[in-house]
Amino acid sequence: MYRRVSDKEQMFNSSLTRPLRILNSDQIYSNRLKSYLKVGVMEKQRVLFLCTGNSCRSQMAEAFLRRYAGQYLEVYSAGLEPKPINPYTIQVMDEIGFDISGQTSKGVEVYLGKVLFK
Repeated sequence: MYRRVSDKEQMFNSSLTRPLRILNSDQIYSNRLKSYLKVGVMEKQRVLFLCTGNSCRSQMAEAFLRRYAGQYLEVYSAGLEPKPINPYTIQVMDEIGFDISGQTSKGVEVYLGKVLFK
């Protein structure tokens, strides 16, 4: 006697025979962004991380987004009262493979009236 195989069983069985693809985090985020953004159809969106001092978290956020979506987005950070970048921020980011030693703390006035954020 033959038993009919359901669609779910067939899908499960075929997934077992397919080789697994292991992606690193850069590829995962890049693939997600590609599915959300249509490359070549729109101009790059601009993102501004705005905080008080632009010395720690906004610098980190800028570095992360630049790495994972820099090809799709223009990334900026600024502060209302900019202070020098905290040396621990540079050290911690370096430990996880991000070199932000070239980034500088910027005031929001650098972008006001010059860069349009939609």
